[in-house]
Amino acid sequence: ENTNLKDILFLGDFKHIFSHIEWHMKAYLIKVDSYDKGILVTKDQLFQEYSFPTAYLKILKKTTTNVAVNY
Repeated sequence: ENTNLKDILFLGDFKHIFSHIEWHMKAYLIKVDSYDKGILVTKDQLFQEYSFPTAYLKILKKTTTNVAVNY
């Protein structure tokens, strides 16, 4: 389990409303030198091959880098 932290970037505040519940979320992008768990996918692969709750899509669309996916 070797993960070397490079940087933490604040992506912004996000709000998601569904039914009668309102979520207020803060999103961060954590950059690492290496990642031993899961797989690393491109942003295009992420949207084509994986499904995410609507609440997280705004955050994912704001990222410009590859994303690690655990499953």
